[in-house]
Amino acid sequence: MIDFRSDTVTKPSKEMFEAIVNARVGDDEYSEDPEVNELQEYCASLFGMEAGLFVTSGQMGNQLAISVLTNPGDEIVCSEGAHILNYEKAAAAQLSGVQIRPIPTNDGMFSKDIIEDIIERSKYHLPKISLLSWENTHLSSGGSILDHDMFVSISEYAKEKELGVHVDGARIWHSILEHNINPKEVGKVIDSLTFCFSKGLGAPVGSMLLGNKDFISKARELRKVRGGGMRQVGVLAAAAKYALDTKEKLIDDHSKANQIASYFINNSYPGIDEVVYKGTNMVFLFFDTEKNTDIFIDNLKDEGFQVATITPKVVRIVTHLDINEEDLVRFISILEKL
Repeated sequence: MIDFRSDTVTKPSKEMFEAIVNARVGDDEYSEDPEVNELQEYCASLFGMEAGLFVTSGQMGNQLAISVLTNPGDEIVCSEGAHILNYEKAAAAQLSGVQIRPIPTNDGMFSKDIIEDIIERSKYHLPKISLLSWENTHLSSGGSILDHDMFVSISEYAKEKELGVHVDGARIWHSILEHNINPKEVGKVIDSLTFCFSKGLGAPVGSMLLGNKDFISKARELRKVRGGGMRQVGVLAAAAKYALDTKEKLIDDHSKANQIASYFINNSYPGIDEVVYKGTNMVFLFFDTEKNTDIFIDNLKDEGFQVATITPKVVRIVTHLDINEEDLVRFISILEKL
């Protein structure tokens, strides 16, 4: 079965397994695992930030950042489609005692006017806004890339107003590589950032949380509170480092997704009302009825392909390193026959 459901379904390569087998290990609870320590330092240096913390998942990284940068009763501003709002089981409320204010965005990009208005009104009636949270790339709008100049401008404004700035950068390397952005240009205007090693990069597990030394010290304590401390975890850090060193392959995934999107855009397909492709590794198909959605999915499954259902009338196709050129050619040829 060729799996287009997500870029989280990838399997470690032979070379990654070799890195795992050859990993040096120590007890990370004592900060003595050399692979983990080197990975944390390396990732922090890439973004020009002071320190890093290897965590089990992007959600853990996001929630640690929220807890460190807010107080109970505070409010977080994020996009209405944000992962921290829609796909993290209300963890911000459960773990940090904060509420989230979702605001409309254009592909995940905030309007400065809206941010200014919310900050002004929070002085009198709303909860204290203590954190602005970005998501780049922005999953719910099709894997869109934030406009870098606007991101910098609004982040700087938020910091002037004494708000913390966090980036849920689960797939941020798609943005950085596609637009040739220096990661340090991101790191200099934010307080914290997470990115995943298992989404597109190909590692089996793990995410990195970045911030200044004081932030990471507090996050490390909270990681322990939440059961996230690990021991000889260098085997995972070695896989993560290998994945990061081969990150340029993400551009190939963009090309694959572009070919799929181009097929649907240039060919009328029964039941599809809209095709959304934002230049990364995801294609969203909006169907006119649930029945046509189900027919499309079942027909593909019969031919050996899996895709994801996001809503009863929305299908997501995600390209990744385990989808090769032969798979892509066969997939498009099957579409022509359906």
